[in-house]
Amino acid sequence: MGSLNQIAQRFEKAASFVFVYLAEAHASDEWPINQLDNEIPRHQTIGDRRAAAESLVRAFPLHQAFEVVLDTMEDAFNHEFASWPFRFWIIVDGRVALKPLPQASTYDVNELGRWLETYVSTRSSK
Repeated sequence: MGSLNQIAQRFEKAASFVFVYLAEAHASDEWPINQLDNEIPRHQTIGDRRAAAESLVRAFPLHQAFEVVLDTMEDAFNHEFASWPFRFWIIVDGRVALKPLPQASTYDVNELGRWLETYVSTRSSK
């Protein structure tokens, strides 16, 4: 997550960064991949989801600009934005301004940095 942290550090004054922890993508009791050091079962409570998010942030520290929030147990955020298992968005004035598409089953987080660079330079020139 170094690239995300670098982007957050660079643009923390220009944007809000929110990390939404969703349902576990490869829950050990639902869709295991048996290649993880830390197997996480499907979240039964919001406390389970909170513990999993805290574990992730300990393993992959996020820049202080990130606010970490949890999706509801009904997966409201994921149903609205189809973010599973990983996606990033830019929302400006309540509208989706950037919704990258995966390429070869992954995302280029540098696309986020490029978009922010253009947005910040455009706004500062006005």
